[in-house]
Amino acid sequence: MDAPAEKKSARKKGCLIFIVMAVALLGYSVWQIREPGRRAHATYDTIRIGMTTAEVEQLLTGRHYCVYQVQRPGGEWEIVNREDFAKLVAAPDSKAYTNLRLMLTFLGMSPGRVSFIVDLDRAGRVQKLNPPYNWD
Repeated sequence: MDAPAEKKSARKKGCLIFIVMAVALLGYSVWQIREPGRRAHATYDTIRIGMTTAEVEQLLTGRHYCVYQVQRPGGEWEIVNREDFAKLVAAPDSKAYTNLRLMLTFLGMSPGRVSFIVDLDRAGRVQKLNPPYNWD
């Protein structure tokens, strides 16, 4: 009589372990999916009006993209590399480009991404922050 009761007890214990592991795996998955959003919001909350481009770059952690953009006189945004962007900021008297911005994109293990745009003045200082948004 003891053998069937022990078998049932072992089966219940096995099922309980399986359920706990499944819930833990689900929780870990949700945690990983939301990770880019957490980092983006933490960075967004840290950026202040008047910070320089270099100060904003120092706040970026983990997997991310920092896209440097300048607006042409015709109104289109052009992506430039970091060195060219630094040259434009160093020469604020240049009238070739009127607006500057950074598009910060945070990536995680999931395919989702969270981005926000930081508008800069000609001296490369933060003027405005656009709220983070999810995409993908």
